[in-house]
Amino acid sequence: MSIPVYQQIKDILREEIRQGKYKAGNTIPSANQLAKDFSTSRNTSVKAIADLVHEGIVYTVQGKGTIVSDLRKEIKESKLKKRNLSVPGIVIILADFDNINHPYMAKTIKGNMRKKRLV
Repeated sequence: MSIPVYQQIKDILREEIRQGKYKAGNTIPSANQLAKDFSTSRNTSVKAIADLVHEGIVYTVQGKGTIVSDLRKEIKESKLKKRNLSVPGIVIILADFDNINHPYMAKTIKGNMRKKRLV
């Protein structure tokens, strides 16, 4: 069973990034250039790039190309986000205002009013 060409391109690019050929902030070759270099279709190279984008290894900027992500920076930001976890607010939409005195709804609304003012 042979490895698909897009997977081969993706693996080669990932390895070149790991080895430092393309550093954080550098652009990798365009889809057209990769297609030419690997003697394949543009769609195949686009698939390889899309997979790398999905993995967070690179990102695309319209008009500039595909840029190598700074994974060290993303790891730091990820750790900071985990530390700064917050509980999301709760929003209640009442469709039936005739039954606002229902015991469950009254407790829920009263509890939310203590935490945040309802708008």
